[in-house]
Amino acid sequence: MAQQLVQMVCGFLVLRWVAPPEMGVWQAVILIDTYSQIIRLGIVNAMAREYPFLLGKGKKDEAVQYIQTTEAYTIIAALSELVIIIVVMAMFGRDLNFDWRLGFLTLILYAPLNLYRGFLESTFRGGREFGILARIHLWGIVLNCVTLLLPVYYGFTGFCIRVLVITGITTLLLWLWRPVREKPKLISKCLKYLIFAGIPLFISNYLTAFAAGFSRIILLHEGGAPLAGLFSPVVSIIALGSMVPATLSVYLLPKLNFNFGASGAAKVITKAAIKAGFFCCLVMLPFIAIGWWLLPLVMEKMAPLYIDIIPAMRIALILSLVNCFRLTTVTFSVLQAWKPMFINLLFLIVTSYTGPHLGLKLWPTNPIFGVTVGALFAGLIQIPISLACVNLAGKQAHARTEKDIVLLQPQ
Repeated sequence: MAQQLVQMVCGFLVLRWVAPPEMGVWQAVILIDTYSQIIRLGIVNAMAREYPFLLGKGKKDEAVQYIQTTEAYTIIAALSELVIIIVVMAMFGRDLNFDWRLGFLTLILYAPLNLYRGFLESTFRGGREFGILARIHLWGIVLNCVTLLLPVYYGFTGFCIRVLVITGITTLLLWLWRPVREKPKLISKCLKYLIFAGIPLFISNYLTAFAAGFSRIILLHEGGAPLAGLFSPVVSIIALGSMVPATLSVYLLPKLNFNFGASGAAKVITKAAIKAGFFCCLVMLPFIAIGWWLLPLVMEKMAPLYIDIIPAMRIALILSLVNCFRLTTVTFSVLQAWKPMFINLLFLIVTSYTGPHLGLKLWPTNPIFGVTVGALFAGLIQIPISLACVNLAGKQAHARTEKDIVLLQPQ
């Protein structure tokens, strides 16, 4: 959580030296990395579920095989992503200006590193390992602060270098201190199962990421890169609201998987996930209140070019609080409750698309504010839908467990 707060503050400081049109280029380019997740097929997500689940069952050797297979696939996927981006840039790069070319060149290195970094983080699953991961995050805080000098002296070029330095060094630290040091190896039976188990998770993560980009796509269509660049501080705050629950899920997900593998108690899992969502909201609440009060002063000092969108940023603070309840959806992965998960996803896509569009129609002269308000209403509507789907997942998994117990009883 400390790392997320430092990233947000540093993100605002960067806006002081990077103009909205330039930041709009990065916001557009980074969407490519978001949507290129299709190449991941949910393999890492499936491994993140199976590894602690098998440890809970006492099958350590089999659990390690899943990590070996996932690492091998991740390396292949990262290299494939690298080639695809190079080909796309070679085809369209001639007609782009310097900023767009620089953005794509940054993406060429950032996207594969970010993919591999995601795999490495997912291998930290035990109590001692979380301590190591915390130390790596502390180094991330230091890097975020020190590399602020790059955009100060070199503008957008320094910003791109900063992105690569932070991503590259944190990936290296994760690799040096990785808990499982077996060589990557594609094991066919593990790969088949990971693909089978990962496809629902892949569809879920991909559609969730796709829905999260609707607001930026709408603004890009409405006003191009400059308008999307002005939206950057709002994106930072929304990202904070998404990343704090995601950070907590790094701890919560393996714990729930381990407990479910050891006990099979579905109702305990759903209750723990819902409690975690409310806990996350309570933790964020004081920071949201402080942020609401400090925003005008902070933006005036740090990023005066973006001061007109303070109202939208305050709405985004509330939205980041609402997004804390998305932590409850880890239940779907733990219980492998695909039907409730897809019901929740369907509503998420519909609300994430219609909300910003309606907001834009209500505030056509202030599109950033309108889109942000629309996203807030979409998030509020999604809370009861998600909780209902989580409860449904718990009931279905409990009924399935009870049925298995009956079948195992001696006749």
